Amino acid sequence: HQVISTKKQERRSLEESLRKEILNIETKFICDEVELNEVCDINPEPFRKQAFSPIRYIDIGCVKHECINDVHEMYEDYPSRAKRIVRQHDILFSTVRPNLNGYAMLYSPIDNGVASSGFAVIRSKATCELSAKYIYTLLKRAAVTEYLMMHATGTKYPTVNPNVFKTIKLIIPRDRHHLESLEPFITRIYALESEIQEATVAYDNKLMALYNDTQSIHLEN
Repeated sequence: HQVISTKKQERRSLEESLRKEILNIETKFICDEVELNEVCDINPEPFRKQAFSPIRYIDIGCVKHECINDVHEMYEDYPSRAKRIVRQHDILFSTVRPNLNGYAMLYSPIDNGVASSGFAVIRSKATCELSAKYIYTLLKRAAVTEYLMMHATGTKYPTVNPNVFKTIKLIIPRDRHHLESLEPFITRIYALESEIQEATVAYDNKLMALYNDTQSIHLEN
């Protein structure tokens, strides 16, 4: 457990360093304002029932603190909101109450992953040559949340039409080579995500083994 905590602390530190480096780039170099639709596809792959089975379903409630905390494996009777195919490095952004920061990035692949239509699935275009992590960092800014809330409808559960995401403005350096300084941060964050996932699985397996041993001793007595 201590190993996981240490790695998470390193990740938080790197995330902050990445954020500061991006601000530094924006200050030092000529940048352009581009719409998200120019560099990303929004909801690029609709899921049609019977396309594959089982599905691993991600509902809005599964995403908290930038993590996908639960994935539901389903073989039939899929929810009507299971409409978005997701792949590694996709960004999930809740369209319901966006002020609650219901977003996450898929660092690892999820086989047959399908997300709720309550998410906007944002996928970096291969032609734009921008890291998904870089775009994700930009999308976490308070200005983006304010923009989404400004275009939300409803009072109790403010909801944003996915098309609004297409018009989010991003500040990107005209010369993309300036983004090369971000690569060490992003590479290490990706590696840490993998290490944290592996360590978490190992920890959970150890807890399960201890539980099973305890149950065996209890039954023997």
